[in-house]
Amino acid sequence: TEVNALRHRAGLADWTSNSRLLVDGDDAEDLVSRVFDGLRIDVGRCEMGMALSMTSGVETAMLIVRNGPNRYLAIGDAQRETADELLLRSKANGRVTVEERHSAL
Repeated sequence: TEVNALRHRAGLADWTSNSRLLVDGDDAEDLVSRVFDGLRIDVGRCEMGMALSMTSGVETAMLIVRNGPNRYLAIGDAQRETADELLLRSKANGRVTVEERHSAL
Protein backbone atom coordinates (compact mmCIF):
# COMPACT_ATOMS: atom_id res chain seq x y z
CA THR A 1 0.00 0.00 0.00
CA GLU A 2 0.96 3.66 -0.19
CA VAL A 3 1.63 3.85 3.56
CA ASN A 4 3.97 0.85 3.45
CA ALA A 5 5.85 2.36 0.52
CA LEU A 6 6.43 5.56 2.52
CA ARG A 7 7.51 3.63 5.62
CA HIS A 8 9.96 1.29 3.92
CA ARG A 9 11.17 3.16 0.86
CA ALA A 10 10.74 6.72 -0.34
CA GLY A 11 7.73 8.58 -1.57
CA LEU A 12 5.82 11.81 -1.71
CA ALA A 13 2.95 12.75 0.54
CA ASP A 14 0.44 15.53 -0.16
CA TRP A 15 0.37 17.79 2.91
CA THR A 16 -1.48 20.69 1.24
CA SER A 17 -4.75 20.12 3.12
CA ASN A 18 -3.10 19.82 6.54
CA SER A 19 -2.86 22.56 9.15
CA ARG A 20 0.38 24.54 9.36
CA LEU A 21 1.46 26.46 12.43
CA LEU A 22 4.55 28.66 12.48
CA VAL A 23 6.45 28.63 15.78
CA ASP A 24 8.92 31.51 15.81
CA GLY A 25 11.07 33.33 18.36
CA ASP A 26 13.98 33.07 20.77
CA ASP A 27 12.30 30.31 22.81
CA ALA A 28 10.89 28.31 19.86
CA GLU A 29 13.34 25.43 20.38
CA ASP A 30 12.42 25.20 24.07
CA LEU A 31 8.68 25.27 23.28
CA VAL A 32 8.96 22.50 20.67
CA SER A 33 11.04 20.40 23.08
CA ARG A 34 8.57 20.86 25.97
CA VAL A 35 5.43 20.18 23.95
CA PHE A 36 6.81 17.31 21.89
CA ASP A 37 8.46 15.21 24.62
CA GLY A 38 12.06 16.41 24.37
CA LEU A 39 12.18 16.57 20.57
CA ARG A 40 15.37 18.17 19.19
CA ILE A 41 15.78 18.75 15.44
CA ASP A 42 18.70 20.13 13.44
CA VAL A 43 18.04 23.08 11.11
CA GLY A 44 16.82 21.84 7.73
CA ARG A 45 15.46 18.56 9.13
CA CYS A 46 12.03 17.29 10.16
CA GLU A 47 10.65 14.65 12.52
CA MET A 48 7.32 13.45 13.80
CA GLY A 49 6.54 14.95 17.19
CA MET A 50 4.19 13.42 19.74
CA ALA A 51 2.58 15.64 22.37
CA LEU A 52 1.63 13.49 25.33
CA SER A 53 -1.53 14.00 27.35
CA MET A 54 -1.65 14.14 31.16
CA THR A 55 -2.51 10.42 31.15
CA SER A 56 0.54 9.54 28.98
CA GLY A 57 -1.55 9.04 25.87
CA VAL A 58 -0.85 10.90 22.63
CA GLU A 59 -2.73 14.20 22.52
CA THR A 60 -1.52 15.08 19.03
CA ALA A 61 1.10 14.10 16.46
CA MET A 62 2.60 16.62 14.06
CA LEU A 63 5.38 16.75 11.51
CA ILE A 64 7.84 19.33 12.88
CA VAL A 65 10.12 21.08 10.36
CA ARG A 66 12.99 23.23 11.64
CA ASN A 67 13.41 26.06 9.12
CA GLY A 68 15.95 28.10 11.08
CA PRO A 69 17.58 28.46 14.49
CA ASN A 70 14.40 29.93 16.00
CA ARG A 71 11.73 28.92 13.47
CA TYR A 72 9.65 25.76 13.14
CA LEU A 73 6.70 24.72 11.00
CA ALA A 74 4.30 22.28 12.70
CA ILE A 75 2.15 20.37 10.20
CA GLY A 76 -0.82 18.45 11.55
CA ASP A 77 -4.33 17.19 11.07
CA ALA A 78 -6.55 19.99 9.73
CA GLN A 79 -9.39 18.93 12.05
CA ARG A 80 -7.12 19.54 15.08
CA GLU A 81 -5.74 22.90 13.94
CA THR A 82 -7.51 24.98 16.60
CA ALA A 83 -6.72 22.50 19.38
CA ASP A 84 -3.06 22.23 18.31
CA GLU A 85 -2.72 26.01 18.10
CA LEU A 86 -4.21 26.39 21.59
CA LEU A 87 -1.89 23.68 22.94
CA LEU A 88 1.20 25.42 21.59
CA ARG A 89 0.05 28.90 22.64
CA SER A 90 -0.78 27.72 26.16
CA LYS A 91 2.81 26.56 26.66
CA ALA A 92 4.46 29.54 24.93
CA ASN A 93 5.96 32.53 26.66
CA GLY A 94 6.48 36.10 25.45
CA ARG A 95 9.58 35.19 23.43
CA VAL A 96 7.81 32.88 20.97
CA THR A 97 4.81 33.30 18.68
CA VAL A 98 2.47 30.69 17.22
CA GLU A 99 0.43 31.58 14.15
CA GLU A 100 -1.43 29.85 11.32
CA ARG A 101 0.46 29.62 8.05
CA HIS A 102 -1.84 28.15 5.42
CA SER A 103 0.43 29.16 2.56
CA ALA A 104 3.74 27.96 4.08
CA LEU A 105 5.31 24.59 3.41
